[in-house]
Amino acid sequence: MRNQQVVEYWAAVHAIEAKISEPDAVLVSLATPQGGRAGVLIEAPAREAARMIVEKQAVLATPQQAAEFRRKALRMKQAEDKRQADVAEVLETARRLRNQALDPR
Repeated sequence: MRNQQVVEYWAAVHAIEAKISEPDAVLVSLATPQGGRAGVLIEAPAREAARMIVEKQAVLATPQQAAEFRRKALRMKQAEDKRQADVAEVLETARRLRNQALDPR
């Protein structure tokens, strides 16, 4: 890129970033010549989101799409947290049983 193109690129990125009201934005991907799939929702920091918009890799999700994406992400995180707690409980039980077997009092 020539110097003027670089200046214009970053001016466009900063202009879009200024319009993003949250630290992270939900985006909808666009099909790209490099194989990017259209319609995939992702969350990215505002600067990265602005860059992807300028490069025509994504568009901002609608408020409804963003809310649903974040609800699903929260449910998935809660499920993963529960799974990890269950694993920790099983490991703790196994540790206690092993210690009882090794130290019969």
